[in-house]
Amino acid sequence: MQHNPAKILTDMLDASSRILRLTKGITFADYLENEVIQLAVERLFEMLGEALGRLVKTAPHLANEIDHHRRIIDFRNVLSHGYDLIDPKIVWDAIAFHLPLVQTQVTKILLSIEVP
Repeated sequence: MQHNPAKILTDMLDASSRILRLTKGITFADYLENEVIQLAVERLFEMLGEALGRLVKTAPHLANEIDHHRRIIDFRNVLSHGYDLIDPKIVWDAIAFHLPLVQTQVTKILLSIEVP
């Protein structure tokens, strides 16, 4: 099955936006106390990583424009398969320190491929 890079990037942007929206205005302590938000964030990171994995296969030159794209995919694999290894602090740090950059890079790539 061939995947459309613009659709994949849009899915990544959507997942990252939803994570940021869910965690806006809350502290790490709030995050730890809210299992529903934790589960939703983990699922959205899985979706983001899965989409990035598809981008690697479909348009590797675009995936290479995302810093640490392999680590993001590996993070998705831990969330999906290593349920007993999930550290909420690592997830929180991914939101606080890495997700905004990923979102910026994905937006830049998406704009560059949508320009006629």
